[in-house]
Amino acid sequence: MDSLISISSMARLHSLSRQTLIHYDHIDLFKPVEVDEKGYRYYSRAQIPFLRKIVFLKSLGLSLDSIKEVLLNTNPKKVLEFYSAYKTKVNQQIAELNDIREALNQQIAILNDAVDGYEMNLTEPFIKYYPLRKVIYQEFPENVTKEKLHLTLMNLWRQLEPLRIRPAAGFGTILTLETKECLGCESSDTACESDGRFKSGSCIFVPVNTENLDNLITIPAGEYICLYKFGMPYDISDAQYLLQWMNDNNYELTGNIIDVCLLDTTFYQQDRTEDFCLLQAPFKRK
Repeated sequence: MDSLISISSMARLHSLSRQTLIHYDHIDLFKPVEVDEKGYRYYSRAQIPFLRKIVFLKSLGLSLDSIKEVLLNTNPKKVLEFYSAYKTKVNQQIAELNDIREALNQQIAILNDAVDGYEMNLTEPFIKYYPLRKVIYQEFPENVTKEKLHLTLMNLWRQLEPLRIRPAAGFGTILTLETKECLGCESSDTACESDGRFKSGSCIFVPVNTENLDNLITIPAGEYICLYKFGMPYDISDAQYLLQWMNDNNYELTGNIIDVCLLDTTFYQQDRTEDFCLLQAPFKRK
């Protein structure tokens, strides 16, 4: 008995609890060499490498069943095959976690813009640089409402599912100015759109390496004149205000206006029943 190691000593040697070794005994993973008449478990020194290996394999994230499989297989080639297959699985998990981290970074960036916007004057445009971006796009139906807006977005969302793309980079509206007569227009609804002055639709931002989609639009990198707003994506009054401000300050619109939704209906508070958005207009100086 003097040459044996008690369960407490064996557990302490491997930074484990007694209950862990009792559990390993119950599932036939690591059994004591002797149990006395009082039920005390004892282990031999020759068992130390096996428990050390169990602790190591557990630290790799292997299940106890998988660890048992490794210990039962003494063929180095078979263990190599097991490790190689497990490494492939780990690489897949790392890729998935990297995707999740990127999705969180994108959501954090959107919320940072929202928090900054609450501290700014909503009527004062400002200039900000944006890198190249890509979106998928679907034009609004006639007489668009909030309900139709949601359906349009979900149509785009479903398009991303088979591509395993998380729509974490945000969504919004693309406004295309079709005639410059819209400058100074006093309409605050979708009238301009029906008059052929504005064309608009929902968009969802996608990774910049996305390709070969019929409704894919590239938003060029560059400086944009931006304006925070409370309103729905199909409400173009703020876009008209921004265009008028640009005209008054000798700026010319050079492409589509992007209306990025920062806080949607899930963030509505009692005093607000509209989205909090950021208009982004590409420009050149006249």
